Amino acid sequence: MEFALIYPYQKRSPVGCNPPISILYLAAAARNAGNRVTVLDSDEGRLSLDQIVHWVGEHKPRVVGIPSFANNLTFTAKLVEELARGEPPWKILLGGPHPTAVPGDVMRKIPGCDMLLRGEADESLVKLLSCMDRGGELEEVDGLTFRRGNRVIHNQDAQIIDDLDFLPLPAREMVWEAYTKGTYWRLGHRGTTDILISSRGCPYKCNFCAKVCSEYRWRSAENIMRELRMIRSMGTRNVHFMDDLFVADRERCIKICRMIRDEGLGMRFKVRGRVNTVDEELLLELKLAGTKAIVYGLESGSQKILSAMNKRTTVESARKAIKTAKKLGMEVYLDVLLGYPGETRETIAETERFILETKPTAVGIEVLYPLPATPVYDEVKANGTMVGDWDVGEPRPYVKLPWLEDHYWLYWRGRQIIKRFTRNPLVMLQALKAVLPSINLRQMHSLAHYFLKGSIHKGRFMIGKASSKD
Repeated sequence: MEFALIYPYQKRSPVGCNPPISILYLAAAARNAGNRVTVLDSDEGRLSLDQIVHWVGEHKPRVVGIPSFANNLTFTAKLVEELARGEPPWKILLGGPHPTAVPGDVMRKIPGCDMLLRGEADESLVKLLSCMDRGGELEEVDGLTFRRGNRVIHNQDAQIIDDLDFLPLPAREMVWEAYTKGTYWRLGHRGTTDILISSRGCPYKCNFCAKVCSEYRWRSAENIMRELRMIRSMGTRNVHFMDDLFVADRERCIKICRMIRDEGLGMRFKVRGRVNTVDEELLLELKLAGTKAIVYGLESGSQKILSAMNKRTTVESARKAIKTAKKLGMEVYLDVLLGYPGETRETIAETERFILETKPTAVGIEVLYPLPATPVYDEVKANGTMVGDWDVGEPRPYVKLPWLEDHYWLYWRGRQIIKRFTRNPLVMLQALKAVLPSINLRQMHSLAHYFLKGSIHKGRFMIGKASSKD
């Protein structure tokens, strides 16, 4: 079976570009099952929509797979429309968070989509390709939504993948040219920066967070070391662990850190943490293993908002986690979210004071837009405070706060916070210290952009992007 996987969205930003690890997992699974697989990452060459369509026309796969996200819905619909013109020899398959959350809605709004896979598709994709190759009945593929005439059929959900060690490693070699050209990089790291996902899901249930599968599962330390050795053999020294929460399991985290030290790989890491799951002992283990930076999902400096979000953290635990990591010489990045229901001018001021007092290395401030199948989406949809909805050609929805006439005030306010933060000499000094040892011309341009102009990028105000998921 000829199968093509496309990541059509631009991941590049002033602070870097990540490899499309999610589709590289799928590519490996499909290839290992005997399919002829090709992968296109549009960031290599900065391909336009027309160029992507031309690439598909040249390769003529039987199935074209495309990941789909709520904030890329309009582009996805346009790409599918172009790929579906006439009577193409391929079927169009969507997957990812948005089709998982609202499969019927996606099939209705993107009529050129032939089918979609809900949830994690490593196994269901292999079953689908096998079924199509032998002319089987699509009803036998769990997790599949497809068209039959004028009907849209939703098969039963696919089973959750419990044993992550069983999955093949991502097929990085399918985008080898992008790796060799330095397409994948991050501000503050010399050379290529790669992505590793050591677990899936998250044991916490924040009200704003959307996942393909929320059940927390993890790979063994031995399996992770296998992938790290492979990455190191490619000449890459920088790795970002992009788990929702790398430090969720304390003992596993410590075991991984000690195995990394014993192996002597000479690599540098960035991980995502949680302020209520770290302490000095754990952070020291991370530091000794080569962890340069940790990202905390602060979200808010107001306890009122943290409680409303179901974050299950406290402002004081966040303060302590930041202080401890900085004491050990680690860079600290914060994710902040403005505009959650219940937000007021005072709660935003509390968040600003917290950022200015704790002085992290960098902050990413984003304005909330409610994602389908999350508690906050259901809440604001039910009480009538959601403005708009996810639709093709429409701006993304937002929460109407009763005291706020213009929603864009939140973006302006985020920019003001970033400006005050970056004007602090100590903040500028620690950011320069983090970046200068590995600076090149491209990174120097990015650094100047943030400090001299500030940034607004797709609704996010940043000095150093705290997180980026493919």
